[in-house]
Amino acid sequence: MANSTSLADYQVLSDASFPLTGTGSNSNQELEFGVPDDIVVTGGSRKPVLAFKITTSEATSFRVYLDDITDEAIMFDGSFPANIRTVYWESFNFLPAFNQHGNPVTVFFRCSQGACNISDVVIWYQVDRTQWDD
Repeated sequence: MANSTSLADYQVLSDASFPLTGTGSNSNQELEFGVPDDIVVTGGSRKPVLAFKITTSEATSFRVYLDDITDEAIMFDGSFPANIRTVYWESFNFLPAFNQHGNPVTVFFRCSQGACNISDVVIWYQVDRTQWDD
């Protein structure tokens, strides 16, 4: 068996709950992700994972973007039915954002329909453990 050169780490982007609605001032939320110096930026099976808790009061649709509000920057694009409370995990491609921009990177939540509360937003990622070897 080959030795792994990376291990999992995470950052909590928001522990508190924030509302998202399809209209008005709560249709957008921005969070910051501090990109670690030792992050492993590769594709394949070492993609980072976005995790969050969602509680809906109405059927809700929203997108989450990494660093830019473009189709290429979508981390999550989905809908949830009314009156649910669940946790959601989504792997995403972050190579374009980390190769083109500095630190920190902004994570944008954009609601197009419905109403919900989002909390416990976490990004899991790989770090290079060989930097710790003496």
